Amino acid sequence: MKKKVLFVMIFILMVLSFVIIPNTSKAAESEVLLVLDPGHGGRDPGARNTRLGINEADVTLKIARYLRDYLSEYAGIRVIMTHDGLPSDETMALDTRGMVARDNNADMLISLHINSSSVDSVFGAEVYVTDNTSLPKYNEESTKLASNILGELSKLGIYSRGVKTRLSDEPGDRYMYSDGSIADYYGMIRYPMKGEGDGIGVDIANGEGIPGIIVEHCFINSGDIKYINSNENIKKLAKADCDGIVKYYGLKKKSEVIEEPIEVEEPINVEQKNEEPKEEEPKIKVKVNEEKLLIMVTPNVTASMIAEELKISEYIVKDTTDTEIENNALVGTGYKFVMLSETDTNDATADVPDETNANDIADTQNNTKTDDSVNNTEVSTDIAETAGSKSTSNNKTYTIIKLGDANGDGESDAIDLLLIKRSLLGTYKLNDNNTVSLDLNKDGSVDAIDLLLQKRHLLKTFVINI
Repeated sequence: MKKKVLFVMIFILMVLSFVIIPNTSKAAESEVLLVLDPGHGGRDPGARNTRLGINEADVTLKIARYLRDYLSEYAGIRVIMTHDGLPSDETMALDTRGMVARDNNADMLISLHINSSSVDSVFGAEVYVTDNTSLPKYNEESTKLASNILGELSKLGIYSRGVKTRLSDEPGDRYMYSDGSIADYYGMIRYPMKGEGDGIGVDIANGEGIPGIIVEHCFINSGDIKYINSNENIKKLAKADCDGIVKYYGLKKKSEVIEEPIEVEEPINVEQKNEEPKEEEPKIKVKVNEEKLLIMVTPNVTASMIAEELKISEYIVKDTTDTEIENNALVGTGYKFVMLSETDTNDATADVPDETNANDIADTQNNTKTDDSVNNTEVSTDIAETAGSKSTSNNKTYTIIKLGDANGDGESDAIDLLLIKRSLLGTYKLNDNNTVSLDLNKDGSVDAIDLLLQKRHLLKTFVINI
């Protein structure tokens, strides 16, 4: 009898060991890494509505920025952008964009686009995914994400044209995957899957391919224009994308996540209660270079943290497009930090300037025009004129330089590593701000050593210090 019972128990355990519980949601047990790609940019405007003066590249960049901000409210996800605005005389190749996803081992690349047609009667949203079915993470999971995004876009009134695939019609290994299947037509899907070069690429059967999707939100030259004719409507598109991503990955807002209590391994010694508390490390390191009017900071620094460190109560921060940013926003290379005079701030007879006057102050001091290029901001030491009844003669405008952040997106990441590589190859010319930002060993030049240090920083084996 005992033997029979033992046999039954062993049999049940064996059965249970082969039971696979289906994964009905993508709730992240570990951090999800997404790469957002704003389609086109630089000297490539993409699709255009010449009548209204709307370019696809401008819209996709706004969608990407809004989407990044929306996703930052959620726990368990990290976002990297292939670019945050390209110089007006440059473009970014599709394989370079795809390699951002590969180099960072991303979970998904999402390329953001606006569609166009030769006729103005076509409308709706569609999403392209990989046709490869060698693993569920490719076509199957990409289709689920795409369907979720289309579902959210439909709630805005946009017609869903469905999830689509398109295979390459070109011959050769360049357009084949390692499993022998025909590669996808669109480079933004093909390159993350197979990698660089003309060969068949990485072994996608082992899961080395990075899935990507292309979201065509609507058409730029039809009745769909109403969805992209204002920043508010563009925000709605980004919010729909965000809601679809959140639904697919099962994300929760940071405010809803309850952290696990920390277990104390050793009991607290009562006698230690009267000891002087240890001095904490400063939150940030700031170095002000008066000669060059630069504020040098380490990564992950916000405008409000800089102001607190410098004991400045009133200030304005603008980005390279001359747009004010929030105090809690990450700041990077090329941001203008206007410090209002402490002396004037404490003057009891002076009026505190309102937001409009503050903008006038920043505009008066920034005498150099700014184009769409990265890190092209210059600062002026000219004496600012009086705004309202408040004297601003002591105001100074600084350019913030974040070490390791050459493109000014607030992060020190693979994009900045790429800029170092391109500068060493002679395909990208560094300006003064680039050099200060990427000169990690502080020897006055950007060279192979800085490239190595940036790689080590990404691998978390080197800490960037001022």
